[in-house]
Amino acid sequence: MMGTATIALTATQKVALDAARIRKQSGLSKDEAIYDMKVFGASEAEAQAVCDEVYSAEAPSTSAFEALKQSTVKTPTIPAESIVPSTPGPVEPAPMAVAIAEKFVKNGGYVIFFPRGTKKCSVPEWEQKTTNNLDAAIAWAQQDLYANVGIVGKQDGLWGLDDDAGLLAEYEKQYGPIQTYGTNTVSGGRHFIFRQNAASWTMGNIIIKDDENRELLSARINNRYVLAAGSWAYPHNDTSRPLTQYTAVDPNASFIEAPVSLLEFIQRKKTEIEGRTTKKNEAAVTNDVSISEGGRNNHLTSIAGKMRQNFGWEYDKLKEELLLENEKKCSPPLPESEVDSIARSVSKYEVKPGDLVVGANERGAAAQVAQTTTELPDLDTGEGAVRPEFPLWAIEGTSIYENLVKPALVSSSKHAEFIFVPAMQMMMNYLSGNVDIELQPTSLNLFVGLVSPYGEFFKSSSCKLAHDYFALIGLCTTTGKDRMAEGKVLIAQAGSPEGFGLAMKRMNCNRAILFNDELGKFVSKAGIEGSSFSSDLLSWYEARPFGNTVTSSKNNFQFDGGTYTFGWLWATTDRGFNRHWPKLAGISSGLEDRMFFVVSPKKPKPTTPYMDPPLIGAIETRKLIDSAMQRKKFQFENHEAYVDRVSGMDPRSMEMVKKLALYFAVDLGLEGMIDMDCVDRAVAMVEYRNQVSAFLEPIEADSYRDLCRNLDFMRHGMRVWDQAYRGLSNAGLIFEFPEAKTLGKRTTRMVGLVKHGEDE
Repeated sequence: MMGTATIALTATQKVALDAARIRKQSGLSKDEAIYDMKVFGASEAEAQAVCDEVYSAEAPSTSAFEALKQSTVKTPTIPAESIVPSTPGPVEPAPMAVAIAEKFVKNGGYVIFFPRGTKKCSVPEWEQKTTNNLDAAIAWAQQDLYANVGIVGKQDGLWGLDDDAGLLAEYEKQYGPIQTYGTNTVSGGRHFIFRQNAASWTMGNIIIKDDENRELLSARINNRYVLAAGSWAYPHNDTSRPLTQYTAVDPNASFIEAPVSLLEFIQRKKTEIEGRTTKKNEAAVTNDVSISEGGRNNHLTSIAGKMRQNFGWEYDKLKEELLLENEKKCSPPLPESEVDSIARSVSKYEVKPGDLVVGANERGAAAQVAQTTTELPDLDTGEGAVRPEFPLWAIEGTSIYENLVKPALVSSSKHAEFIFVPAMQMMMNYLSGNVDIELQPTSLNLFVGLVSPYGEFFKSSSCKLAHDYFALIGLCTTTGKDRMAEGKVLIAQAGSPEGFGLAMKRMNCNRAILFNDELGKFVSKAGIEGSSFSSDLLSWYEARPFGNTVTSSKNNFQFDGGTYTFGWLWATTDRGFNRHWPKLAGISSGLEDRMFFVVSPKKPKPTTPYMDPPLIGAIETRKLIDSAMQRKKFQFENHEAYVDRVSGMDPRSMEMVKKLALYFAVDLGLEGMIDMDCVDRAVAMVEYRNQVSAFLEPIEADSYRDLCRNLDFMRHGMRVWDQAYRGLSNAGLIFEFPEAKTLGKRTTRMVGLVKHGEDE
């Protein structure tokens, strides 16, 4: 605004004066300059005074402004971001940082500054230094009057939506033009600036990229910024092109809150595009497998271990084959010294003569390793117990059920248990260490396994839906999306315990869920790692000290006991479970007692067209979480009744009831009390879990030794046993196969029942 009786020129008046000077230098006539000033919002008097001052003298004074200052009539502000050259050609940008900051701070925004022509703020900890204080912003801007200005997303401020690829045209075609203040970017895109509200803050930062990692659409909600109109930069960051100005679409537009329909559109678009990208990437990986940094050492060690055990090769041969595999698969290849170290280490493994594969001595044997494993026929996975039914009543009324599960059941063929339990696990992971029971410190960590017959049960996509729900409210992220995951639960995969620990250290993260969408891949890795991975899982469950201090300092990490929560989530088919779980449980006894198994109904639901459910109700879950974390402590409403209810249970079941009862108290919105309804719900869930454990007991295969013992094979003499066993084998009713449970140990002789047709 123009002042009424000021001593010095206002920031806006200074900008107007500089703008008029630029127009004179560009060759515009005085009348053209006056016209431009009026177009940009100046009054007739102000435009005339500014141009009189500039065009009347080589060294303009401020006398014309002095006359204006005596006027009691306030004139409109010149929108700083609207000042653009009227003729083509290079023009020196005006010093506009103060005016730009003034505009956006007065509208509630937080601002930062960085050199003109750049888009990156190099100020350390700018996320904390950004300000919405007008005096502080002006003082910062005065350090460089030509600086660019960024609008930073904050909960009580503004946020920017950056549409680089024109994706919002689809939204506007359906709902009409987006009415909020907008900016034309230097690269041909648009920025939309919105006021923050609960729905946008709950949605959080969203970045949508194509399969070449190019950003298409970005919602910059929390500690991310967009350049303000009036800033200058190079189109597409190409410094060979002239500096170009960000300009307002409509300088007089208001700053509004984003419509819910727009927030839902952004989320749907992210799911749609990332789904296409994931499928394309998976196809590319299938056709051209490349092992990148972080997985190369594990890959070569795995290959070497198999070649050593299967072929009995010594150091020289191992190194020769590993160098070939390194060149072929690793990108970039490991240094030869590291390959040499792997070969030397693995060559020391003991080899049992019975484990060798005859005739395997040709080059390229790394490619043959996978073929040395005996192919199993379909094994009979007949059920030895009644298939349990998930207690749906126990989860009704929770915010997760009402706002996530229930809408998903309406819009898809998914099953409630496969959505709810991973979502419950995520919420408990976030609460662990922040909320507990009075005088009973309670770890809320949970290990979850999802099992179903092969078919349309949508286990992995159900997990993703649960994770997206919590990502929407800023509580979880995945590797590759955020450089830092502090304060969030990280959804991660890993090739080794060390790789997982380093990822946690790198992202400053102490909450994570290791997600394996196929159990078999993990079991193979755990076996090759000599059981270290699976034993580390036991440490994670109890939050015991976990670290690696024996390698180079850059690969060191250490998590002290009780300072982290690392959960585990996997999915598999029932046949895959029976084949893989015994191997893992054999390596690390105790895992089964710590698992929350979930099994599907026997048959899937009829497949229907799928539509992502709206996830905006996640804000209700976030409110309950925030409330519980402020309260911190819960207690049993009737401790004696609780004790009576769990008496007679095994210790693991009692502990799980306690942690689930606390979860239900939080998600049902109880104020610090765990009532008996919560306990009953928790007991129902644990009883279901125990029934599933009994149901999943593998019956299709056993070790030969256990089979002999269980059938009392000597009761009719060895000859009868041998005849019976060989007869069953020759008839194709049973199948014998070796199974290596731990690297470097003798393989186990396994016997399985062969699956036949339903009429056999």
